[in-house]
Amino acid sequence: MEMFCYQCQEAAGNTGCMKVGVCGKKPETAALQDMLIHTVKGISVFAERTVEGADDFHRAGEFITGAMFMTITNGNFDDARLKEAIERGLALRGELAARYGDEIEGDLPGAAAWTPEGGIDPSKTPGDASVRSGDSEDVRSLRELLVYGIKGICAYAHHAKVLGYEDDGIYSFVIKGMAAAAKDLGADELTGLVLEA
Repeated sequence: MEMFCYQCQEAAGNTGCMKVGVCGKKPETAALQDMLIHTVKGISVFAERTVEGADDFHRAGEFITGAMFMTITNGNFDDARLKEAIERGLALRGELAARYGDEIEGDLPGAAAWTPEGGIDPSKTPGDASVRSGDSEDVRSLRELLVYGIKGICAYAHHAKVLGYEDDGIYSFVIKGMAAAAKDLGADELTGLVLEA
């Protein structure tokens, strides 16, 4: 199984690990992390329709911050936990889609419509879940810079939640940012979101 992971300063050749991570990450784990992020993007597309402070908003915000924290550099290589998080995320996305899907005009982004056939299988990662998906290198780079910024925000938000603190403004931004990462946005829009992050 091939992989492409460039989420840390240790990346092979300073570009990305393609067979196994310099850190020891296996290709299957990298694929599951990509799938979890893809799932979060799909949740965010629907969660954008929730009302700040409402139950669905909080459930989405809590899930997103915890899931993104699971994907930080060298943070979680437990494939079983990653699969379980993807399954919980897909269930949450399904609930949000049932409540808010009719409010979305046009075609859904791939992350909002993807359903794994035959269970969570790292060898069947959707093409648009890859950090290399898309035509423009600038847009891909900005999208991933946004995602990595959000990972950092989520790590702090997750720790704060454990200590009993939450901020709806943080949840609003990570939902907005991850939904944007699922959409076909241009460089200017993504640059604004990166600066906001």
